[in-house]
Amino acid sequence: MIEEEEESRSFANCQVNPPKTAKTWQERLWLQGNKVIVFFFISASTIAAVLSIIRGITLSTETLHTHESGDPLPTLTVGTEGGTFTVFELHQAIFSLVILLIFAIAAGYVVEIVKFPALLGMLIIGIVFRNCGPFDRKMGFPDSVSTVIRSLAFLVILLRAGLGLDSKALIKLKGACVRLAFLPCSAEAITVAVAAWLIFEMKFIFGLLLGFVLAAVSPAVVVPQMIDLQSQKLGTNKGIPTLVTAAASIDDVYSITWFTLILGFVDTEAPNTSFVFTIIKAPLEVLGGIILGSVLGLVLWIFPDPQLTHLGFRRLSFLISASCAILFSSNFFGVETIGPIAILVAGFVAGLRWRKLSRTESLAEDESLKIIWNYFAQPFLFSLIGFQLNLSQIDNKGILQAIAVLVLGLVVRCIVAVIAVFGTHLNFKERVFTSIAWLPKATVQAALAPVLLDLTRSHPDKFLDFQPEAITILTVAIVAILVTAPLGAVLIRFSAPILLKKGKLGEEEDSGVDLKAETSKMKFSVVFFVFYLTLVKSQCPDEYVQGLLGEENNCYYLSVNPYDFVTAERFCINSTQGAHLVSILSVGENAILTSIAITQNGFFEGYDSFWIGINNIFGSNFTWTSHEPISYTNWDSGEPVTNRASCGILKYKNNGIWNTDNCLSSIARPFMCKVAINQGGNPTTVPPTTKVITQAPPTQASTIPDPTTPSLCPLPGYNIWNSTYCYKSYSTANLTNTDYEAICDTLVSGGHLPSVHGISEELMLISLSANNNNANGKGIPLGLTKEIGEPWTWSDGSPLDFTKFSDNTTAFASSTSGCARINKTSQAWDIVDCNTVAENYICQIPSLNF
Repeated sequence: MIEEEEESRSFANCQVNPPKTAKTWQERLWLQGNKVIVFFFISASTIAAVLSIIRGITLSTETLHTHESGDPLPTLTVGTEGGTFTVFELHQAIFSLVILLIFAIAAGYVVEIVKFPALLGMLIIGIVFRNCGPFDRKMGFPDSVSTVIRSLAFLVILLRAGLGLDSKALIKLKGACVRLAFLPCSAEAITVAVAAWLIFEMKFIFGLLLGFVLAAVSPAVVVPQMIDLQSQKLGTNKGIPTLVTAAASIDDVYSITWFTLILGFVDTEAPNTSFVFTIIKAPLEVLGGIILGSVLGLVLWIFPDPQLTHLGFRRLSFLISASCAILFSSNFFGVETIGPIAILVAGFVAGLRWRKLSRTESLAEDESLKIIWNYFAQPFLFSLIGFQLNLSQIDNKGILQAIAVLVLGLVVRCIVAVIAVFGTHLNFKERVFTSIAWLPKATVQAALAPVLLDLTRSHPDKFLDFQPEAITILTVAIVAILVTAPLGAVLIRFSAPILLKKGKLGEEEDSGVDLKAETSKMKFSVVFFVFYLTLVKSQCPDEYVQGLLGEENNCYYLSVNPYDFVTAERFCINSTQGAHLVSILSVGENAILTSIAITQNGFFEGYDSFWIGINNIFGSNFTWTSHEPISYTNWDSGEPVTNRASCGILKYKNNGIWNTDNCLSSIARPFMCKVAINQGGNPTTVPPTTKVITQAPPTQASTIPDPTTPSLCPLPGYNIWNSTYCYKSYSTANLTNTDYEAICDTLVSGGHLPSVHGISEELMLISLSANNNNANGKGIPLGLTKEIGEPWTWSDGSPLDFTKFSDNTTAFASSTSGCARINKTSQAWDIVDCNTVAENYICQIPSLNF
């Protein structure tokens, strides 16, 4: 039974009620009615899809096979193929499909071990099962069953294409990405069409159909390779992995769209078909698909309601059942173009709203589809496409002709790909690599190649005459997968270190595309997302929502992933200008945030608390990371803990009580960010890769005056020295060198414990230090460390050109390890265990002149 009391999951709408407030009868009526309507839609869609799938299969009691005993066997009459098959043959078909699935998954795993795409092993299994005598005699299932399964796999591709559309990333894409997506694809398709006309003597329209089958790049091959490059930092300084991944995804949808449109024109080649009617019909089908998909997507905005439980399951059930109904019904009524277009648009439109509500780039529904793809759709798609290839019907000449057509198309594609990125910041080697990354074919080819052949079987009255062309398209596509999938993966892997330079990983973040997430994304049309993006804008920065009940001037963000305190603060700062971990300035705001956390428990699932911005990292006094004065607290008894670096957590399952935890531990928690509504916006003064906590720590030791202008330091309270670095002394008890280095690193990118390169610097640090701790040997921590068998190194990477150890023999012995501290009495450097605590420290940050 589904719970009567549904949890609210609609944080994006900010419908925040006190935790125990009962719903009104109108709300309860709406939720019950919503559930009923969703159930009706799913049921109706499922029935429509099933009726369309089994349209040619009917139970027959008139035609019976006879068993050896003389008893009749029940049979199934397959109307589309004419003829019958026994229940034994039905069992054989089910068993064959199960064996094929198991072997395909296993083969994919084996192939991945040797660093080739899993789909290659799945394809080979299908070819072996079809063309190896012992397997072929035992394996058997009707072509109509294979067609349905491959259609379902294609449906998963279409849904992931729509749901995976990252509108923000596409907004940020440059003209080079658009050129790279459209120009090489179009050039290859036209080249293949001309080559097929000359080599296979195929009509141009079928050659163009083959062209757009081959023109699509395989995300299943390209994206994992780009992720590897990103991890190696190859080409990341110019965003090459992002450019290739995003453009390849758009390229795929562009190819699918054109293939679907051209397939509509194939009717003109069929006997007794009006050319004028087909010319009018094709664009009308595309328009109809767009309208139908838009309507379905908008319906999915409302049904199921975000307040219902098991929301992801309801959404996915509704979307899949409706998509099945559209795809198979459009085939049944002979309007094949409508189905794929409608599914793409429906996934995209629904994804816009779902992403806005969940405020994540990667939807849970898409992750579920990814699992279906990896373990069912992909193994079936590639093994069944391989099972279609009968090698006995193909001569060597046909294989050579297929390779010739493929090579011609790839050569032109590579040339145009290099031209497409002219005028960008890429050099010649990088442009060459981009064209190499454009080679692999796999996923879309496996989905589209058998479509025409399936039509010759399902609609023999219209398409049977096109069977030779259909077999040619299928053969060339399989050859393309077998050749380019492994070859492309190898070429990308080995050419990248030669053609690309290493860069900083963070530099690619400006592109706005997350490559991990791109593994599960293909794109549709820029036109659609620009139109629908206008429907979901808010007053707050992207991903933030406006507060209510007295907090209308603030915008809040609920984290999707848990982080430690320092990383969470960095995330907030980088998310939008002026944002920090949430500050709580009144009892009302504390109640609102507690209520939000309770009603949005899906965000914080598995946790009973989240980080807030209050902390004493920089001293014994607590402050907010946002600099705001502490006007309200809600500490639990015994809190806050002050004998360590403590950071605040709000226990939302305990009436919003505050506790503390160790700031410098690796404990990860959810968190909230906050920004004033008139402050939020795209960061301008703080780039995404900069790590900044802009607060001035409260407990400040005495500092020496400096004649240089203080404003040359990026943070308040710091004093510049030698125009290069700024320094400030802090007092925090019972922390170690490692802890203090981490604290300095949170201030500004490049912040460290100090390095010393002369006697004047050392004297400056001694004067700057607040307390003399020489009696207990704690001293002033320096950023100088040594491991056994390794040399001394400064944490800021500067050269070791000055030392003042009290015992040089011990200091430079190979067996020595530890951290350096200045003894303020002797002014020599002592070697201590890096885990020894000190009661004060100095941070060194780059000046604005650095």
